[in-house]
Amino acid sequence: MEITVEQTQEPSATVMRLVGQLDGSSYRSVIDKANQLHGQGSSRLIVDLSGLSFMSSAGLTALHSVARQFSGEQPLDLDSGWEAMRSVGKARDANAKYAVKLVAPQPNVAHTLEITGMDAMFDIYPDVQSAAASF
Repeated sequence: MEITVEQTQEPSATVMRLVGQLDGSSYRSVIDKANQLHGQGSSRLIVDLSGLSFMSSAGLTALHSVARQFSGEQPLDLDSGWEAMRSVGKARDANAKYAVKLVAPQPNVAHTLEITGMDAMFDIYPDVQSAAASF
C-alpha cells in the first residue's frame, strides 16, 4: 500500500491518501504515519480512501486507532488482538467526527464501513475540498 501526505490551505488540514489495500499487512503503517503526523502537530486529518481498493477488519482497526489518536484519546493497543477489534464495534467516539474526516471510499470500502457501523463514527465527504471546508 502507498501512503502520501499533503496539506490543505484554508482551513489547514493534513490529507493522508491511501492507495492499494488496507489489510493486515499494511494497517500498522497507516497508524504509524498518522501517529507521526499527530506528533508533528497535525490536529485535523483527512483520510482519502479514493485509491483504496480493499479494506479488511485490520483496516477498520487502523481507522479507529487513528481517530482515537486525533481526538485526544489513547490509541488502541494493537497487541491485544481481538480485544482491539471488539472495541471498534463498541466505540462511537463523537470527537472523531471533529478530528478525522474520510473522503471518497470506493463502493466495497464504503460497504465495509456501513455493515460494521463505522460509517457512523466518521463524516464522509465526496472530495478533499468539502472535507477540509467542514473543519
